[in-house]
Amino acid sequence: MRKTLLSIVAMLAFATPFVSAQDQEFFDAGLPEKLFTIGIRTGVNTSNLSDNRSSAITDLRSARNQWKAGFSIGAVVDINVRNFLVLQPGFFLQTRNHDYNYTMVGQNADYWGNIEGNRSCSYFQIPILASLRKDFTEDLQVQVDFGPYFMYGIGGEDEQKYFEVDFGTPQADKEIN
Repeated sequence: MRKTLLSIVAMLAFATPFVSAQDQEFFDAGLPEKLFTIGIRTGVNTSNLSDNRSSAITDLRSARNQWKAGFSIGAVVDINVRNFLVLQPGFFLQTRNHDYNYTMVGQNADYWGNIEGNRSCSYFQIPILASLRKDFTEDLQVQVDFGPYFMYGIGGEDEQKYFEVDFGTPQADKEIN
């Protein structure tokens, strides 16, 4: 993966001088004034859960997952290869949260159960992006970013409440050993 990414970046960097004259007017292929730029990013994110509980819980009748807000904070370094091409590694702390609710009903309607919960997770994220940039005016720049990122989970919580009602055999009819 790393070799592939480095190959793509090298091709883009070395192909720049061979761009046709017409394309050079659109992309500024000149050398940048600064080689490095450091920045800080913060933001809000939302996340949801996709899982296989419907196949794992045979009595599942209803599953509801709800998005919740999290945050992201970190630092990036712009490595300016050309005026239009920037490599941008970074390091971020992210949180992701969601609520869920599952309802189970027994096959003979002999019980009903409900699981309600909240999950929150924390990660370190390391993106390694290539960014193509085009300045249209001093105040307007369009960026197209692409590349892989790596995440490492550093913790989380899963709080849930479980409620079950058994409508099966009446208490008086159950055998007591």
